[in-house]
Amino acid sequence: MSEAGQRCAACLRHPPHFDFAVAGQDFNAASRYLIHQFKYRKDPGVLNALMQPLFLSIEQAYGRRQDGLPNNQLKDWPDVLIPMPIHPERRQVRGFNQARLIADRIGRRFDLPVHGKAVVRSGSSESQSGLSAIDRRKSLKNAFEVRQALPRHVVIVDDVMTTGSSADALAHALKRSGVRMVSVWVLARTPAPGDIPH
Repeated sequence: MSEAGQRCAACLRHPPHFDFAVAGQDFNAASRYLIHQFKYRKDPGVLNALMQPLFLSIEQAYGRRQDGLPNNQLKDWPDVLIPMPIHPERRQVRGFNQARLIADRIGRRFDLPVHGKAVVRSGSSESQSGLSAIDRRKSLKNAFEVRQALPRHVVIVDDVMTTGSSADALAHALKRSGVRMVSVWVLARTPAPGDIPH
């Protein structure tokens, strides 16, 4: 991963609606295999291996909650976790929302509440994988509906961040509803082309 706290060139050119993102690892051949085992083959056993790097990255960015020591280098801990909603049709086919399972693990580890029904996905059920960044943004326009009041700082939890379009669209909906700060925590993030070693 690149140095924590640094903005990538894409975020500097087109700032997203979310304020901060934490990823456990790069989305590469190894992490892709594990995430696909978990996501598409309903193999929750691999989730333990995927969660450990994310836990470490969260603690590095935010500090340990139990320490309670102020540190200007660390981010403020969020108030609540929001799993990335999936369309009801996709949830019925898959049988679960992988983001909810990840959020539940994070919530237990860091004693944070999970609000799994605060936001619903009302747009297209079309998969985002395989779409260009522009097509992703188009398909996600008005895709999320916030159904309850939420506190100041919310974290969106998901498995993978590719272009960041889904997180950006959800963060936009959350901020329109009154949320002041939105962070994103993911198991893995696709590195920008310039960040991939040759």
